[in-house]
Amino acid sequence: MVITQDSVSGIPYQMSVHCYSCRRSVPRTRVDSMKLGYRTLPENVTMVVGAATAAILVEAAVCSLLGARNDC
Repeated sequence: MVITQDSVSGIPYQMSVHCYSCRRSVPRTRVDSMKLGYRTLPENVTMVVGAATAAILVEAAVCSLLGARNDC
């Protein structure tokens, strides 16, 4: 991200930082806010652990509804 007196330019989120032809430039008068677009390690860990927990709970619910005793 490069911020000058009259423009903001950078590479869009989820694009390779090596894609120089992907760089976009926007006049600062058209920018009302900016958001930092990366995730930290704790955010990634929380997402993975949450997804695994949800999968286990769904499996337990399905097994309970089906009345399975040994195969689940």
